[in-house]
Amino acid sequence: MANNELVLSFGLPGLNEMIRVARGNRYASAKQKKKYTRMVERELIAQDCIPDKPYQMIEIEFVWTEKGRGRDPDNVRVGAKYILDAMVNQGVIPDDSMKYVKLLADTFMKGKERAVTVKWTGYIEDSI
Repeated sequence: MANNELVLSFGLPGLNEMIRVARGNRYASAKQKKKYTRMVERELIAQDCIPDKPYQMIEIEFVWTEKGRGRDPDNVRVGAKYILDAMVNQGVIPDDSMKYVKLLADTFMKGKERAVTVKWTGYIEDSI
């Protein structure tokens, strides 16, 4: 059985960083998205988070940790884009539309380093 918790010991770009890169060069923006999505994908595999079959419904809780004063919560939470895209690419969910993603919940805290813990409850077709 696959793990339903992913711990990323690295930070993800926030909205302000994404906008800055996109304004500079739209190709750099695509490169940034690809880089961080792949980093998350590698962690999904390494932490054994890939189910045998994609979940047909998922509820996800993100615990965002920011170093020091940190970034504003609305800036930080856009990192969920990389995580959801990685979950789709690795077959955790068929896609990240509202058809499958039923809940996204966020908790924000201060810590020594940027990190994010992702916990989810996934449901397969038979259990919905």
